[in-house]
This record gives sequence, structure tokens and C-alpha cells, in this order.
Amino acid sequence: VDYRIINGCRYLDDIERESDVDILFTEIDFYNIEEIVSRFCSIEEVEVVQVLHHDTRAKNIFLYNSLSKEYLNLDTYGELSRRGVVVYEERNVFNEVKLYENIKTLSTEKELVFYLLKRLDKKAFSLNEMKVIQELYYENKVLCQDEIKRFFPLESSKICFFIENGDYLSI
Repeated sequence: VDYRIINGCRYLDDIERESDVDILFTEIDFYNIEEIVSRFCSIEEVEVVQVLHHDTRAKNIFLYNSLSKEYLNLDTYGELSRRGVVVYEERNVFNEVKLYENIKTLSTEKELVFYLLKRLDKKAFSLNEMKVIQELYYENKVLCQDEIKRFFPLESSKICFFIENGDYLSI
């Protein structure tokens, strides 16, 4: 099963109980995701307690571990989109492999732009979210600047300036 953690992989150890893990699967694997998760659950001794279909290619799957008494919310996706608009085609995501502690993630510039789009879409920025954006941005500044220019051609220099200065209120 091929996958990419969409964002926040660096913080999986510190995940809060109210948080979720966003995972992108190939379209084919996504259509079989409930079966794939069920197999995982039988191996890991956790159970699926709820599945919410919130789009044709998006499902929330809630898992429960009876030993630790903890829940995990998996936000699973079959495409990388916002409000029905595909941000990155599957072939442009899965042709690259970036690992963070042996976990497959989006490339840095794609993670940054998608996270930025998500925050803009939700109209929600905080100092902590800006720190995440800055961390990604400085991980590969040139690629991130190029990707920001591609998505925001008229505003890219302002966005880069705000990121470099940690100005989350102006984005």
C-alpha cells in the first residue's frame, strides 16, 4: 500500500488526542481503504469504531485501542485537493519518495504549499502554525519559494516575506 503523510509527520509522537493524522493513498488503495485498515486493525489489536465519508475521496476513520484506551482519527484521502480542486496530481506526489524516520511524506515544498492552502482556506493562522510553515520553508528554501511562486504568482514575494519574518497575521 503506497501512502504519504500529508503534514505534521514530525509531530506524530506528540499528537494530541483531539488531533488527526492526514494520510494520502493512491486512488486505487483509497477505494479499498476500509479493508486495508481492517487488516491493520487485526494485526495491531485496535478496532474501527466509526467511518465518516466526507467526500468522494475523503474518509475519517476512527480507531480505538482498548489497551491504551486511546482513539486515533485517520483522515484518509484518495487525492490531494481543497474544496474539490486537485492541488497535486497523484503521479506528481507518488513519483517522489521522501522519508521522515522511515515514514513516507510529501516532498517539503508540496507539504508547505498544501499546508499553506489549508490554513488560508480555513482562515486560521497561529504562531504555532507559522512555525511549522517556517520549518518547512527553511528545510529547502529554494524549492519552497519556487512552489509558492507557482501557486501564488502575484503574491509570492509577499508570502515569502511574511514567512521569513514570522508574520502570521499578515498572511
